[in-house]
Amino acid sequence: MKQSAITRVKNLNREEFLNMHLACNLPVVVTGHSGIAEASSKWGLEYIASTHDEHNIRVEYYANDDYRPPYVHKEMSLREYLTIVRDKDERKKYYLAEMPMNNVLPNIAHEAPPPAFLVVPGVKLDAKVFIGVDTYSAPHYHPSPREAVLMQMTGKKKIILCPLKQYRSLYPYGWLSGRANFSMVKFKSSLENDGYADIENLSSLAAKKERVQYPDIAKVNILECTLNAGEVLFIPQGWFHFAYGIKESISVTYFFKGSWKHAPFLFVVRESLIRNCGILRRYLNWIFRGFRK
Repeated sequence: MKQSAITRVKNLNREEFLNMHLACNLPVVVTGHSGIAEASSKWGLEYIASTHDEHNIRVEYYANDDYRPPYVHKEMSLREYLTIVRDKDERKKYYLAEMPMNNVLPNIAHEAPPPAFLVVPGVKLDAKVFIGVDTYSAPHYHPSPREAVLMQMTGKKKIILCPLKQYRSLYPYGWLSGRANFSMVKFKSSLENDGYADIENLSSLAAKKERVQYPDIAKVNILECTLNAGEVLFIPQGWFHFAYGIKESISVTYFFKGSWKHAPFLFVVRESLIRNCGILRRYLNWIFRGFRK
C-alpha cells in the first residue's frame, strides 16, 4: 500500500485539464480560482441564512449511523437545518448533500461559477451543493462516465481517493444492488482528535473485524488532500473517495458527462450492467404499482 498527496497546480488551463487529467483519469487540486475568491471570503452558514431567510430545503437523515443509500430525507427550513448542525449530538445525523445549487441557494448561486478550465463548449454542467458541520460522505465512486469538480467554498474538507484500477479492493456492492457504487466496508465516519492528520493506510479507517473480512483494503494506494476555501479538486469517474468536512464546510460540485473511453473495459461493462438493472428495477416497480392499484 502506498499513500501520497494529490498533485497541486495553480491556474490550470483547459488544454492541460483535458489532456493531462480528464483523458488520463487523474485527480488534481487546482488553486488560484479567482472566480470564487470573493465568495469563499464571505460564504458561511450565517451568510447563507441571511440571504435565504426561511427558504425550505431537503436534507439527508442518518438514523442508524449508516451513511450509505437508500437515504431518508427530511424537509425543513434552511434556518432550522443550520440550528441542528450546530448541535454536537445531532450534526452527524443530518447533511445537506448533493442538492441542486439553484434550488438551495438561488440568490447566491451566481457567486460560485465553474472554474475556467471546466467551461468547455458542448459540456453541460450540473451544480450541486453540500452544506454541513463535521460532515462525512461514505466511500463511493461516481458512476461512469460521470466526472466531478469539487469547489471548496467555506472551511476545509479532507478527501481520500482510491484509484479506479483498484476499485475491486474497496469491495463495491454487487451490480444488482441499489448501492452498487458504494463500498461494503464500513469505515470511520470521523477522524480522531480533530487533527485530520495524514492517513497511514486505508485499513486504519476500518474496525478490526472489517480488516479481517475485507483484507484487500490494505493493498489500496490512496491519495489524499485537505482542500482549503477557494481550492478546487477534480474527482475522476470511478475513483472511490471519502469526504470529511472539517467543522463548518460548504462545497459546490460541478458534475458533467465524460467519456467511457476514460475508464477500463471491465469497469465500463460493470457500469453498463448496473445502469440496465436500474432501468429494469424501475420498470418492474412501475408494473407492480399498477397491479396493486
